[in-house]
Amino acid sequence: MELYTSREKPYRKLALLVLVLSGILVGVILTRIFITPFQLTDNTMEPTIMKGETAWFLTTGTPGKGDIVLYESPLQSDHYITGRIIALPDDMVEVRKKTILVNGKALKGDWEVTWEDKRQFPAKFTRRDSMPPMKMQIRNFFILSDNLDFSMDSRTFGPVDRDKIEGTFLFKN
Repeated sequence: MELYTSREKPYRKLALLVLVLSGILVGVILTRIFITPFQLTDNTMEPTIMKGETAWFLTTGTPGKGDIVLYESPLQSDHYITGRIIALPDDMVEVRKKTILVNGKALKGDWEVTWEDKRQFPAKFTRRDSMPPMKMQIRNFFILSDNLDFSMDSRTFGPVDRDKIEGTFLFKN
């Protein structure tokens, strides 16, 4: 005995098609709301993310130490930068002769950084290689690029406020 008449079957196929298309539409909308693509135009995150690659960022959640983030430049509004959080609120950051100290201990991360320029510049000239201790305030993060010689990061413009962080890194392609 047949459960459906031949007249009912096309409606079932149509309902399945509507369900699938609705799922795709909801997925696209949610992706646009919660995930942001960003193409790197410089080498500041090399070797982790190369110039020209597209990185995808999740726009919800709280970033943590070691997370790569997309944030609005404190120097130029509507310009976005990528970097890695190395210090959280209440942490103390210092740079001594190209050694980055967080809470008095040399920074050790699970990521690879580039620091190839052997020259050391005095703090009067640039805070790239030497920087006096700086305590992070509430909602402030200290963000560095992985390419430490050629980057614009918190050593240049100071801590980044949580409201300026747009998202945390998911993947690249």
